[in-house]
Amino acid sequence: MNTTDGFDLGPVLAWLTANEERVARQLSWITQLADDYSNVVGMENVQIRPSEITKVLSLFQGPAQERSVLRNIVGKPPTWFAVGTTSDRPIPTEDRLKAMCPTAIVPGYTDIVSWTPEKKVSDIWLYRIPEVPDRIATFMLVHALIHEYSHTILNPLWFCGKEPYVIDVPGCTEYTGEAFMMMFAHEAAKHDPISHYAAAYRPFPDDPSDKQFIRNVGEELCESVAAYFMGFIYCNDPVRCWAPFAGRPIVKLLVEHFLRGVHKTD
Repeated sequence: MNTTDGFDLGPVLAWLTANEERVARQLSWITQLADDYSNVVGMENVQIRPSEITKVLSLFQGPAQERSVLRNIVGKPPTWFAVGTTSDRPIPTEDRLKAMCPTAIVPGYTDIVSWTPEKKVSDIWLYRIPEVPDRIATFMLVHALIHEYSHTILNPLWFCGKEPYVIDVPGCTEYTGEAFMMMFAHEAAKHDPISHYAAAYRPFPDDPSDKQFIRNVGEELCESVAAYFMGFIYCNDPVRCWAPFAGRPIVKLLVEHFLRGVHKTD
């Protein structure tokens, strides 16, 4: 597999379609009653109901929600990865003719343009998934939303300025943001990428000061959180698609630490 193959979501769409009923059962919790999520801009482009957004975000419990810097969810028109995209230089385009291929679809993105030292906020962009059945699009966006919300927790942990960002895992240990990401990278690198998409971001740089380090390791972590909550994720191993953490208990434990950690401010 070439690393850029991970940007082509064609195999993911085909797998979701072939396993549609099983995936629907696995994600049946999104159909439970919930209040509509209100901080959405451009809802006409979002193929997931406001109540389903609420259900997805409720997966993240107190400490993770408190560390998130999410401001708004923004619906965007269909967008693709353009020809020339690499892991260190993703190139988005709304022109399908310029896409790497018709299924090199961008499902989500976390925007940090609004980020300032005084007001650390991020918007999540959810893109319309073109030319797929509504239910498959919803499956894709559940995954994308979990992934992108994880970025809104990760961003302040890493881009914290001069003062180290410390998370305290109750009854366990505490980490600085850099120490946590280095440990996660060390453990994740012992295994194949957690998902088809994460494969686009291997290998990890050894030096955390390399700007590609946080991009590559961050994508692996956010995909791992998606796998943790969904209980499945498409990858190159048909068995592990349904058991994402088989043989990687420490990676799973670190995901749980990432989600449970309380930001230590004193």
